[in-house]
Amino acid sequence: DRSVNNNGLIVNGTVTRTAVATGADLVAYSGFTPSNYLEQPYNSDLDFGTGDFSIMGWVKSNNIGSQRIINRQSADKYINISLSGSTLRTQFNSGPALAATTIPPNVWTFFCVTRKDGVVSDYVNGVFGASVSNALDLTDADAVLTVGLDFSGIQPFNGSLALWRISATAPTAEQIAKIYND
Repeated sequence: DRSVNNNGLIVNGTVTRTAVATGADLVAYSGFTPSNYLEQPYNSDLDFGTGDFSIMGWVKSNNIGSQRIINRQSADKYINISLSGSTLRTQFNSGPALAATTIPPNVWTFFCVTRKDGVVSDYVNGVFGASVSNALDLTDADAVLTVGLDFSGIQPFNGSLALWRISATAPTAEQIAKIYND
């Protein structure tokens, strides 16, 4: 966590760190399994209530099977970003899911999901994909954030992740395109 809050992630097991390309300083994280993943215990900064927020980062996957990228969950509520084959899927609680956006296999792809004024939208490589209404309350004092694994520990992510971030603000479509291009 590079924010003023300084709430970092715990490495459970061994998560692989490798350069995203030969000679690059930027690293990606991979090697996720039920015992190798990143975790953050309950963090009130991620209690977005019914307000705006965004989650974004880079993903590279073989797109095989059902895989969890980011999951914040307790027994009652969740934020779930996953891959089902090549389809990105975003769902909050039992609300409607966004599952119309596809990504190519084995290629670094930028993904962003936002919630602004009760509308959840996703973007791939800076381009709008789909949206759905969802203003469900996401405050949950029991929620644990996992990266590379789902809450139940059975659907690890089979790929690499880089530059993931979560914010209590939702960038505009123009800002998302700029982030991707930069």
